[in-house]
Amino acid sequence: MKPLYILILLLIFKISHATNNDSIDYYLNMYNFNKVISILNKKTSKTIDDYKTLGNCYYKIGDNKDAEQNYILALKIDSLDKNSLFNLGKIYYNVSEYNMSKLYFTKLYFTDTNNLYYLKQLSKINIKTRNFDIAKHQLKKIIKNNPKDINSAVNLINIYYSEHKYLTADSLINLKLADNLINKNMLNYKIKISYILDNYNDVIKYSKKYISSYNPTKSIYKLLGLSFYNINLYDSAINYLTKINRYKDSEIVCYYIGLSYFKKNDFNKSKYYFTKAIDNGVSDNVTNYYKYLAFSCDNNKEYKLAIDNFKKAYKFSKKDVFLYYLAIVYDKYYKDKKIAIKYYEKYLSQTDTNNQDYFNYSKYRLRLIKEKAHFYNDSL
Repeated sequence: MKPLYILILLLIFKISHATNNDSIDYYLNMYNFNKVISILNKKTSKTIDDYKTLGNCYYKIGDNKDAEQNYILALKIDSLDKNSLFNLGKIYYNVSEYNMSKLYFTKLYFTDTNNLYYLKQLSKINIKTRNFDIAKHQLKKIIKNNPKDINSAVNLINIYYSEHKYLTADSLINLKLADNLINKNMLNYKIKISYILDNYNDVIKYSKKYISSYNPTKSIYKLLGLSFYNINLYDSAINYLTKINRYKDSEIVCYYIGLSYFKKNDFNKSKYYFTKAIDNGVSDNVTNYYKYLAFSCDNNKEYKLAIDNFKKAYKFSKKDVFLYYLAIVYDKYYKDKKIAIKYYEKYLSQTDTNNQDYFNYSKYRLRLIKEKAHFYNDSL
């Protein structure tokens, strides 16, 4: 009778244990994590799987503190448990505790040094903590072992870009493009770096590829428009730069639209955009806006406006070249040469002769004006 009694007790225990496990699986499948936590916390003796399940459930409901505690308890049972190491590393990474995250991912990586995913997590941490040399070494190893990992390639390109190693970054991009490995971020870096390296045809080529595949950003339109300007295709420059300007006036965009119209000898439109650049100007480039506005007015035979804007350019910059421009305008368009002489003399007294042609011309005009005045007995 006694053996039968013991057998019945064992059977009841097994049924109870199976029912408990079945209910945990059921609630996990129903995403009822709070119920699973309630069931497991009632157990007086927990296994490593219980602690890991509790950690996972707490993490799912956003309770990182209790999740962390349960993963740590799991590691006390098995210090190399990969699930617990990984989740602790992830928890600390998500709250920017990168040193703690690095500790657990490093332990995890040394359980399997062939696991590139673990190495990728470490490279991300080293980027966040600006340990770029270590991150570069890790990313190179990842790319060597998995050439198709485009995200790791982009992370390495990002480091090169931040270090101003544009040629190195561009070489890596070209390798990936040759293998037809390309994504949005890769294209974006190709466009930016090509512009920095003055490879304007590449900017145009890859910007058009970007536009055909993704929603273009203002930055893409801007670099595309500026590249067209730099290869003297002013209509195309205007076309793409005005796409940005529809949303918000930008001083640099208005400036280059103005320059494009200036190069096309459309001085009314160039005046309009140089004026908008000035209205929106906050940079040190305002001097150039006034300069080209003055040139536009000069070409439009609006000499008083040209003089006003050259004066403003001189006021902002104190550059002696604007004294020369003022002397030229007064000399060319006004019969009375007294003011022209004043600006020629002021220019000659202040210039450091960086522009020898301007210097020589100023001396030549002064001598000619004074000789002519002496001939006609004019008093200057």
